[in-house]
Amino acid sequence: MKQKGFAVLALMLCLNFSACSKPETSSGSAANGSGSKSVSYSVLDAVSYDFPAGWKDKTYDEDNPYGLFCVSGDNYATTGVFLFDANDIDEDVSPLAVFNLQIENLMEQIKKGKLISVKPAKKMRGKTITEAVYSGIFGISKYYYVFSLTEFSESDEFTICAQVCAPSKFKKYEPIFEKILESAALI
Repeated sequence: MKQKGFAVLALMLCLNFSACSKPETSSGSAANGSGSKSVSYSVLDAVSYDFPAGWKDKTYDEDNPYGLFCVSGDNYATTGVFLFDANDIDEDVSPLAVFNLQIENLMEQIKKGKLISVKPAKKMRGKTITEAVYSGIFGISKYYYVFSLTEFSESDEFTICAQVCAPSKFKKYEPIFEKILESAALI
C-alpha cells in the first residue's frame, strides 16, 4: 500500500466518528446465549465478524482503505479489516510477512510507536489468530493499536485487523476486541 493509503489508514484509525447516517445492513442475533445482542458484518462478502450491538459499519460512509470499517456505539473504538488472498501475493511472501509489513508501515505514521505485547498465536477451530499490541501518538492523542492476523485453514484468504482505542479505554475494549477477532468466519 502506498504512503497516502497508510496516512489515510492512520487517520481513520485515530479519529472518533459521528453516528452512522445509513441504516445498518446486517441483522442482529443473540450472542453466546447471554441475552446480549451482536451484529454481523462482512468483509467483501468473504469473511464475517460479529460486533456488539451498537457498533456501526462505516465502511462506505468514510474514505478509507478497509474492506470493513466499524466504530463502537460510543465512538471510542474502531476496527478496520483488510482482506487478502494469498494467491494475489508473491509466493515468497507469507501472510505473517504481510502482517508485519502492514504494522511497520502504519507505525511509521505514528509518533513514539512502541510494542506493548505480542500474544502467542491462538489456534481455534478453522483458524489461527496472531496479535500484537502497540502504543503511539497520532496528532496529540495517545492510542493503543491491536493488530491481528487471521489465517483460515480451509482458505487462501486471510485478514489483517487494526483495532484502536485510547489507553484509558483499553481495559474496557480489550475483551471486546478479542471477541470480535474470535468471531471471524469464512462465508
